[in-house]
Amino acid sequence: MTQYTAFSTGLTEVPNTEL
Repeated sequence: MTQYTAFSTGLTEVPNTEL
């Protein structure tokens, strides 16, 4: 869930592997 939150915030700290 953390990855999704980061992506939703607009941060590219983690790759969009979730989507």
